[in-house]
Amino acid sequence: MKLRFLGKDSASAGGDSPTLYATDRNSFVIQGWIVPTPDAQPADQTRVEVPFNLFAHFAKDGLHRVTPRHGGPIVHVSDHQTCIVQGTIVTDPDASHRCVSPLTRAAWSSLATPSLLSRKEPMQLTPEQRDELFDTFAQQAFHLELRDHYGVPNEADPFMRWQWGEPDDLEWFQPWLARVRRAAEAGRTVRRVRVVTEPVTDYIRWEYTVATPPTLEAGEDIRWLPRHMVPADVVFPLSGRDWWLFDDQLLAVGRFDDDGRVLGSDLVTTPAIVADCVALRDKLWSAGIPHHEFKLT
Repeated sequence: MKLRFLGKDSASAGGDSPTLYATDRNSFVIQGWIVPTPDAQPADQTRVEVPFNLFAHFAKDGLHRVTPRHGGPIVHVSDHQTCIVQGTIVTDPDASHRCVSPLTRAAWSSLATPSLLSRKEPMQLTPEQRDELFDTFAQQAFHLELRDHYGVPNEADPFMRWQWGEPDDLEWFQPWLARVRRAAEAGRTVRRVRVVTEPVTDYIRWEYTVATPPTLEAGEDIRWLPRHMVPADVVFPLSGRDWWLFDDQLLAVGRFDDDGRVLGSDLVTTPAIVADCVALRDKLWSAGIPHHEFKLT
């Protein structure tokens, strides 16, 4: 059995957190936390518990709107954002070596059942889980920014120092720059369009002068679009919220409080919405002004 890594639960501690793989047998392997099994269960079967957010990674294998519901391989849905999956214990040496913790076990089963392919509400991701999607996309990622100010925690002090005229060593920015470099070195594309109001806010001026140059150097491509230059026929989907688009397949739609602080993201894989965002990305990218040509006002 050959495994292809899809994703893991970044919220769990340790290196053996619940993980999802696709196999070469038209099935999936789920590594999760071992739970007691009924005495009558076949010896080759096991049950593992995994968090709901692990199912977000199904979208990377072409499955959309996946949600855990009772039925098929899922034998229990808890009230604390986890579910229990039953399947055949993985014994293939090419696959089972990945399960190195005595507290975890891998089960494999065909999970693309009708009971799993519908979802009424978007799956909510933490900022860390959103970043994990960025780390595992295959070809291209695109970010649309529509706000004139953001309340990102690790930007607060650098922004304040800039307002005071103090130098910035960009140490706070290194994790993001490393992510961009890894993507660029692997031949993956990272692009961003920032739609801004003119005259720009101090925050946008700081982004332009401090944060953007090292991001471009790391490999991201950024364009700017004054709000009054947005094509007249553009209608922003998703209530005008920011979003990341990964591989033209799934969206991580930002959730913010009134002060622009990031609360998390909603994972959206509805084909019609994704298609609208792909079309909007292409239109705004064509209308956008490359960073080296854009002048602040």
